[in-house]
Amino acid sequence: MARQRNWWVAGGLLLAVAGVVLFVRGPEPLRAEAPAVEKPFGEKAAVAVFMKSQATHVEYLDKASVQKMGDRTFITGRRLTGPAWVWLPVSDVAFVEEFGSAEELGKVYRVPAPPAKP
Repeated sequence: MARQRNWWVAGGLLLAVAGVVLFVRGPEPLRAEAPAVEKPFGEKAAVAVFMKSQATHVEYLDKASVQKMGDRTFITGRRLTGPAWVWLPVSDVAFVEEFGSAEELGKVYRVPAPPAKP
């Protein structure tokens, strides 16, 4: 009889602990799968996009915007160091600095001039 009572007590304690864990948890952390906020950059804005990689990789973009392709979100813009338009996956971006213009960005970072046209 004492053994049966111990099982009931152990079962009750297990249910109590499970209830506390399930109902008294903190808020869920923000996950990477959360939808990206699509906010356009300023009309004349230029951005410095710092990528997540082993080497420090920075892209300097003009006419930047946030766009979706399928289920992925990208920062797009015209590369200030050349004539190409680039699409950078937001999942690979560490952080972004937005400037009012390419001239303002150039005052902070030494952006190489685009190659001369032949």
